Amino acid sequence: MELVSFISIEDDPPDLILSFAIWQRDLEDIRSLILIRRRNTKNSSMKQVELDLRRLDKGDIAQASKLLRRMNFDNRFKMQIV
Repeated sequence: MELVSFISIEDDPPDLILSFAIWQRDLEDIRSLILIRRRNTKNSSMKQVELDLRRLDKGDIAQASKLLRRMNFDNRFKMQIV
C-alpha cells in the first residue's frame, strides 16, 4: 500500500486532474500518481492501485472522492474505500 503525503486537485473542465504525492521510504523521496480524465479521451489502461490516505485530513479525502466520482461519469472504473 502506498502512503499518500498530500493531494492536488485541478477541476478545469473538460479536464479533471487528481494528483497524489506518494512517500517512498526506501528512497526518502516523493513520487506522484496523477489521474487525468478527459471527456474525449478514448485510450485507457487497466491498473490497480492501493493508497494509504491516513496522512490526509477528512476534507482532502472528501474533495478527492467527489472529484473521482465526477471522473467516473461513465462508470469506466471502480473505486473502493476501505
